Amino acid sequence: MNKDLMLIIWIGTLYTTMLGLLSPTIPLAATTLGATTAIVGLIVSIRMIIQTGFRIPLGEGADRFGWELFYGVTFVLGLASGVTFFISMITQQVLLFLPAQMFWGITAASFRVTEPAYISEMGSDSERPTLLGQYLTVTGLGQLVGPPIAGWFIDQIGYESVFLAFTCLAMVGFFSTFPLLKENRKARVREFNKVVIHEKKGILESYSKAICLFRSKRNIKLATIGSFLMSLSYGVVVSFHPLFLKGLGLASLEIGSLLAVRDFCAIISRLLTVRIARLIGYRMNMILGVTCVGIGITATPLITNLLFVTIPLLVAGFGFGIMFPSLITLVATDTKREERGLAMGVFGTGIATGFGIGSITFGIIADTLSNLNLAFILSGLSTLFGVCLIFGYLFFKRDLKR
Repeated sequence: MNKDLMLIIWIGTLYTTMLGLLSPTIPLAATTLGATTAIVGLIVSIRMIIQTGFRIPLGEGADRFGWELFYGVTFVLGLASGVTFFISMITQQVLLFLPAQMFWGITAASFRVTEPAYISEMGSDSERPTLLGQYLTVTGLGQLVGPPIAGWFIDQIGYESVFLAFTCLAMVGFFSTFPLLKENRKARVREFNKVVIHEKKGILESYSKAICLFRSKRNIKLATIGSFLMSLSYGVVVSFHPLFLKGLGLASLEIGSLLAVRDFCAIISRLLTVRIARLIGYRMNMILGVTCVGIGITATPLITNLLFVTIPLLVAGFGFGIMFPSLITLVATDTKREERGLAMGVFGTGIATGFGIGSITFGIIADTLSNLNLAFILSGLSTLFGVCLIFGYLFFKRDLKR
């Protein structure tokens, strides 16, 4: 394993650990400060709304100026986010969660267009799916340990300690990017400058190019729509699952541990992605993943027995796990090197848009009807309905197994 790959895995693990720390913390902390279900949905979705606007221009920026630079941007903004979260808890001002989530949204947008594009360059077309699966499996360990650690900190010390730990990880991540910036950026900028036209490009032109990619590349179109459908449910999970589990009488550590069960299943299933895809193709793999997510989320409020509450978590986790490498592979195999960052931004916009719409819309419905269960059921059924349409379209076109 070369040094660059080891460093990228380390940086990716730091990021996913930060993500895992915030997973149970933001909804629980916001309700502690008096936020309603609808406000929690808004706070959580702000991150994805910001990503919707930034993923495409950041993707093109990464193509033009070097992906390494945007790894550094990721952790600088993550540091700003952590400090703002910490101040919000000290001052007991839930409104400060909004700018903190904005910083975190740009952080996530920067990382999520840089990570898949960079990893996609580290192997041939035949090696890429296996490499992506291995990378996502190892870095997924951060998201596995983050929620229970956050739960323990909340129970033993308080919410402030989680945000302080998050800020420290952002600092470590920033310093960890220095070797990438020092060794590779100049060479990569020179290489891209041979391909990319030298002119100032506005944000509108980035979106124009993104729309052309979306319309002309079927795999990008499918990956974007699939990620949107998955994220309708995923936004509800991230926003309200900790609140649902808290309503069952669980402590923060127990909530974090159950979220880790879902992530553990996702990590294990990533190892199976390539084998399953060889049998049914990456398009069917995507459909299988979205279907599992929809079923798992729909079933979540229907199973409240603590002995069986992990079953829908495992089903949804399996869907998340096999889906993400499939989406990245579909996008990577349908793009040229110089447009891959922008393509990842297009596909990522589907995730961000679905997440924002899901958490806000279904959060408002749940708040209005005073029934949190409806958020899970309606979002899960919406995802299942959408994936049925995709399957029917591909089946009619006889274009499923690719």
